[in-house]
Amino acid sequence: MLNAVRPEKKEAILDQLNGASIWKMTVDPDYNGKETIEGAKKVENLSITYNVEKGILNCKTDGRIDTISAPALLEVLDSNSEGVNAVRIDADNLEYISSAGLRVLLMAMKKHGGGSVSVYGASDPVKEIFETTGFDQMIRIE
Repeated sequence: MLNAVRPEKKEAILDQLNGASIWKMTVDPDYNGKETIEGAKKVENLSITYNVEKGILNCKTDGRIDTISAPALLEVLDSNSEGVNAVRIDADNLEYISSAGLRVLLMAMKKHGGGSVSVYGASDPVKEIFETTGFDQMIRIE
């Protein structure tokens, strides 16, 4: 949607987004669910396989990143942030991303710096979500 906005307005909107408050989602420490193996996280509607290589956290997603599953992605990003300067999300099997998922990616971008988060392999409907919300202006979509 930001593509249809005049450049001076677009810059003002992006400035406001950069100064916006973000809700921090956390995972309940008392949750007694099944333990996961290192390098994988699975919740009801999302499976994340991840590894850190040369300062890049690579996450392969399968399913939906929504209000239910976004905390799992946040947990993966937070618990693997040491020594990480970039995050790459393989969205080849990602069916949907909600505002909760976009918020998690924005938090990762703010933590690691601008241009540090990229999403690749997204389907057209998922790309459309990034474009409609203007997140394609902040996060690299490959």
